[in-house]
Amino acid sequence: MWFFTTLYHSLFDIEWLRSMRSNSKAAWGYASIFIGIIAIIHILPMVLFLLPRGLHDVESALQSEVPEFTAEVKNGVLSVNNLPQPFIREEVSDDITLRLVIDTVTTTPLTVQSFIKEKDRDMVILVTRSAVSLYDGSDGTTDVEPISGSPDSVFTKADLVAMFAKIKQLGVPFIQVMVTVGFTLLSYVLKLMYLLILTLIMYVIVRFRKLSWSYRELLTVGLFALTLPTLIQSIGRWLAMPLNPLYTLVFLFLMYTVVTGEKQNAQPATPPTPPAE
Repeated sequence: MWFFTTLYHSLFDIEWLRSMRSNSKAAWGYASIFIGIIAIIHILPMVLFLLPRGLHDVESALQSEVPEFTAEVKNGVLSVNNLPQPFIREEVSDDITLRLVIDTVTTTPLTVQSFIKEKDRDMVILVTRSAVSLYDGSDGTTDVEPISGSPDSVFTKADLVAMFAKIKQLGVPFIQVMVTVGFTLLSYVLKLMYLLILTLIMYVIVRFRKLSWSYRELLTVGLFALTLPTLIQSIGRWLAMPLNPLYTLVFLFLMYTVVTGEKQNAQPATPPTPPAE
């Protein structure tokens, strides 16, 4: 009951949000539960339905469609032999296109953006002689991992098949649990990192306006105020609409309203407390 009451007030109750500026324990408890629930809702369909089917499809593709390649990293440069290049493979699932591109032959720089067709629906993995790049269309981010720091090594199709067999030996339920836990922890980290940045922006604003808010108080309120922006962001993902800029604008608007609309000599409301452990 405490959680749902807090969720309700966190959506739009400005006075309530302002009153929670000193209740960091409740803020962290609520945010941990809320972010966890949202993360599990996002990952559950994939874990329950797509993951088992995906494991079967990957195993079939490894056996029948992947040639007897040999990948070698030497002096920070990747080369792949016995594989026609550029190697491009696409898989479409639930309006999301996964595109794998391997090109270690081309010496001119390649970027993952060159292989994006639909920015909000594509997931592109680009493997070149110098780096592995990943583009995620759900949030428009690109991660690049250079190969230059990797030790010299050799990897073959037989190694890939053996590695996949070991993964399957763990059992589908175990893999489902591990993927869910991993995704939830990643959601915590990413959400908190972005919240810290947005809170810093608000702290600069309150210092400029000479308002009596500390960074810790802003962070505490922010843990509650991320409710509405997160729900908007989640709806955007379900509708395949990137609403990340709206997430930022709504959060900053809520926080700005909280810190600038404080009434003089107003008595803070008594904040609810989580149930005793």
